[in-house]
Amino acid sequence: MVKTLTEVEVINSDTLTGVFEDTYNGVACIKLTFEQNEPKYMDCRRKEFKEKYVIAQNLVGEVVKVFAWDPDNEPGKWSSRNWFADLFPITIKKKSCKVCGISDNLLTYSDDFGKSWMHYSCKFPK
Repeated sequence: MVKTLTEVEVINSDTLTGVFEDTYNGVACIKLTFEQNEPKYMDCRRKEFKEKYVIAQNLVGEVVKVFAWDPDNEPGKWSSRNWFADLFPITIKKKSCKVCGISDNLLTYSDDFGKSWMHYSCKFPK
């Protein structure tokens, strides 16, 4: 019998305030902290944990949406225990261009996954 997993939204919208390596219920994990919600955790034994750790670090200060996976036949198994499987940015606060320092709605280029932004014309001058 193959178990299928259902994606469950555990945080609809909250600012990610920190990303740490920690232990939760005796398991080495990534700990995410938020402005308004309880911390969420990901088991470090999952193959994608390093990738998720880097992504989460780059999203600190951003408003994110967080998901967990529960087995279809066991709703709430992981989501109700503060585990998470994925997170996505809802908004990106772009600040100002790292080349010219101007802050406007024309910041469209990032070469570091959204940590800093540039105008296309500053990145590729004529």
